[in-house]
Amino acid sequence: MTVLDTTLTATDWDVVVAGFPDANVYQTSGWAEAKGRRTSARRVVLRDGGQPTAAAQALIRRLATGVAVATVPYGPLLAAQHRHDMDVADRVLACIEDEARREGCAAILVQPSRHDTVTESVLERRGFRRAPVDVGTSATLELELGRPDEELFAQLTKSRRNKVRRSERRGVVVEQGGEADLD
Repeated sequence: MTVLDTTLTATDWDVVVAGFPDANVYQTSGWAEAKGRRTSARRVVLRDGGQPTAAAQALIRRLATGVAVATVPYGPLLAAQHRHDMDVADRVLACIEDEARREGCAAILVQPSRHDTVTESVLERRGFRRAPVDVGTSATLELELGRPDEELFAQLTKSRRNKVRRSERRGVVVEQGGEADLD
């Protein structure tokens, strides 16, 4: 039996997301909050026997024109035992479509995880088509910060080093902040 849950607090949502093998920052409440005041989140969790089988966070953005658009970055999330279950993917996508309709969205942009061919197939079956441009982050890069600043700076391209020096000449200052600076 599948139960739809749309009433989770942000904290509870993040606990659910962390339990999925493809959990990612783009499906967390923090990401939704970071997107700004014109963005709200609609979240759905499908449960079977109390256990999450699928989940998705749709970010609803109201454009200046009044039109709303929903995006599902790197989702939906499917439980490990349901990774190849087209019915589960179909149900969670149907729920997101319903939430987007309730919000008056003109479009839904879904960007499944990179290797999620099941969701891509279900999206095509539901009438979605590939967008002419990619609207999400296409790469994540990692920088080892334990090295000296001079070493990190030396690894920048010549052009990037020149831009940093130009910024310094123009008075740009970079300071390390603390938690008090976040408010």
